[in-house]
Amino acid sequence: MNISHSIRKKITQYILLCLSLLIIFNITYWSYNQYSSINNLLARNRTVTENNVATIISKNTNLLTAISNDDIVKNPSLLLSQRIEFIRSYQEAFNIEILGISDINGNAATTYRDSMENINYRSYFKQAIQQNKLIISNLIYSPISNSYIYIICIPFSSSTNDGIIFASVSYAEIKKALAYQENMSIKNNILNECIAGNNNCRNINILKSDKLYSSLDNNTIALNIRNKKIFSYHTINNKHQLELLTLRPLKNTPWYLVSTLNYNQYLNERFIFVIINILT
Repeated sequence: MNISHSIRKKITQYILLCLSLLIIFNITYWSYNQYSSINNLLARNRTVTENNVATIISKNTNLLTAISNDDIVKNPSLLLSQRIEFIRSYQEAFNIEILGISDINGNAATTYRDSMENINYRSYFKQAIQQNKLIISNLIYSPISNSYIYIICIPFSSSTNDGIIFASVSYAEIKKALAYQENMSIKNNILNECIAGNNNCRNINILKSDKLYSSLDNNTIALNIRNKKIFSYHTINNKHQLELLTLRPLKNTPWYLVSTLNYNQYLNERFIFVIINILT
C-alpha cells in the first residue's frame, strides 16, 4: 500500500512538473512571439508612416523647385508683385493655400495678399537664407483657412542676391499621413526639435512634456534629439498602462516621428483573440 501510494505520488509529481514546464514553455514562447510581433508591427507602422510623410514633403519641395526654376519667377529685375502673378496658376492647380516669394531682405509677395509684407523677422526665412537649404517652419495658425499649417521654403539659388520661395502645407494632411495604424494601440505624432535647456517641446499638443520625460533622463532625451538619434524607452501613462515610445528622425525635415504602442491594449487584443479561438 505504501509502495503503491509512493509510486502514485511520484507519478503525480512528475505529471505536475511536466505540466508546469509545459505551461512555462508555452507562456515563454507566446511572450517571445508577442515581443517579435510588437517589434515587427512597429517597424511596419513606422515605415509606412515615414513614406506617407515623405510623399507629402517631396511633393511640395518638387513643386517649389520647379517654380524656382522658372526664369520669369526668379527674375530679380521684375517686381515681386509682377512675379507673384505667374505663380497663381500653380496655386490653383495644386490647391495650395499660400504660395509666396521674397527677396534677400525679406520683402515678400504672396498669393493671399495683394499688398507687400516683410517676413525678415520670421525664423524660417532667416534659416533658409542663412543656411541656404530647405526649411520647414514650426506649426503656424492660418487665419485664411482657420486651421494649422507648416511653411516649407527653399532658397531660389546659391546666389546671395536671391530670396526664397515658400508654400503652406496643411497640418491636417500631415495628420492624415500619421493615421496609418495596423493596430489601434499604436499612435504616431510629429515632434519638433526640443528647445535646448527646457523640458518642453514646441507645438506638441498630443504628447505632453511630462509624459515625454517621465522615464528617461531629460538631458539624455534632449541630447538624443539634438544628435538626431533613434531611441526608445518605456513609460507609464496616466491610466497606469505601460507604453513603448520610439523617436525616429524624419529625413529632410526638422521633425521626429513619435510612435507610441500601448502594451496593455495590444496584449488585451491578443488575449481576447486567443479566447475567441478557444471558444469557437
